[in-house]
Amino acid sequence: MFPISTLRSTYATTADTSSSFLLPLAGWFTGLIGLGAYWLGTILFPPPHLPVLLSMAAVATLTLARPESGFAAYTGGDRPDASAVSSGAVWLVLLLLARFFAVQALFANEAFGLSVALKYVMAHSLSQLMAASVSWTQSGDASPTASTPSIAGRALAIAVGVLPMLALVGLTTLWIYALFVIPILLLRWWLLRQIRRQAGGNSSSYRGAVQQLSELIVYLSFVSLLWISV
Repeated sequence: MFPISTLRSTYATTADTSSSFLLPLAGWFTGLIGLGAYWLGTILFPPPHLPVLLSMAAVATLTLARPESGFAAYTGGDRPDASAVSSGAVWLVLLLLARFFAVQALFANEAFGLSVALKYVMAHSLSQLMAASVSWTQSGDASPTASTPSIAGRALAIAVGVLPMLALVGLTTLWIYALFVIPILLLRWWLLRQIRRQAGGNSSSYRGAVQQLSELIVYLSFVSLLWISV
């Protein structure tokens, strides 16, 4: 069992501990619950866009929208002034719109089944792995009592994060899905450069930005591959 309270607690804490593998694992359960909400929405609502909104609402409720808050804070420059807040809000709206249309395209172009389910869960697990890995190379606002994950702990986090992707590759025999890690690794590298340039920044904001953008990149990669294969 992975109770809702544990899931929320995992998102509420900083990922700076030796249990950072819990973030990719939480990504599994978040993805599965999002899928369940989408499936329920297809039964309750005829319009194709309402199930996607229901799925997004379920995920945001589970995570307490902490990744979205981190992304908004990052794009607002972690400043409390009105212009920064407005900038963060605008970028967050654009991100949510892009995610909505990407997820809608993903579900609309493929029958609801194991393959599309693995794609959806893969987006969550990989993006949470990227978010957890940010803590491995920087301190930011981490607690002084936080412990750095061991090599075994990092290996476990990576294994948990990539397992849905490997399952998808095994199911479809399409190794191109494994290449989706390249753009999100480049994103992580770029954001880590920003962290080092802005020492003392809010690390939860960077983690939120990495998670949200990585998730969107995976969705867009799936959608672009659908268009290329048409």
